[in-house]
Amino acid sequence: MKARMFEIECPSCHETFFLMRDTYYVKGMDPIAEERLLNGSYFMHRCRKCDTIFTIYHPLLFRSPKKFNLIMSKKKQIETLDENEKQFVVNDPKDFIRLFRILVYEADLNVVDRLEKYLSNHGERLVEFESFDQEQGLFWFYVDHRLMAVRTKE
Repeated sequence: MKARMFEIECPSCHETFFLMRDTYYVKGMDPIAEERLLNGSYFMHRCRKCDTIFTIYHPLLFRSPKKFNLIMSKKKQIETLDENEKQFVVNDPKDFIRLFRILVYEADLNVVDRLEKYLSNHGERLVEFESFDQEQGLFWFYVDHRLMAVRTKE
């Protein structure tokens, strides 16, 4: 883990403050951080002045050795860290959380994309990937905030 100090501004009251955040994780080193990434709370913060909960952005590298590197960065090009590991770069916390879930649960990204498109009914419904159960072949999604499972194998 590698921590850095970031200056953050509340989007509601414009109070500025500093937060210490880790910018590098290796799978298994911090189970609490991994749980917060899975449940979507990792990039959330509550303003101590006005109590508004909002999303914060800061660079982050999550490494699962021999499998993947997931990077959140504003840079478009990032040097490959290990040729044997897949590398994914996103620039938005919501995209990071989504891809983190897909990679950790070892779900097929193309299948998730197709199912999200189908379940959204051409953008009319809000769809969020939640998890994947390999044993049962079940993809779990929140569709308009209701949990739904889609089976892909018998």
